[in-house]
Amino acid sequence: MYSRRLLELFEQQKQIDKNHYRWLKISIGDFNHAMELLKSYQRIFGIINQKVIEPAVKELSEKSQRIRYIRLRLVG
Repeated sequence: MYSRRLLELFEQQKQIDKNHYRWLKISIGDFNHAMELLKSYQRIFGIINQKVIEPAVKELSEKSQRIRYIRLRLVG
């Protein structure tokens, strides 16, 4: 369910760095909205990661989409 939305979001918002890697940089609030997450998922990032991100990345990887998830925490 979330894998298709994640792929669509990635294609819409991707940024390409100098090494030609594609990145998706998005705030958690914008991510929650774009993915249409349930309110109960939005409160704790661990739930989002466990119920949405990890399963979606796994499914996309199994379907030969080259995708890797790295969580960055901005300080400040």
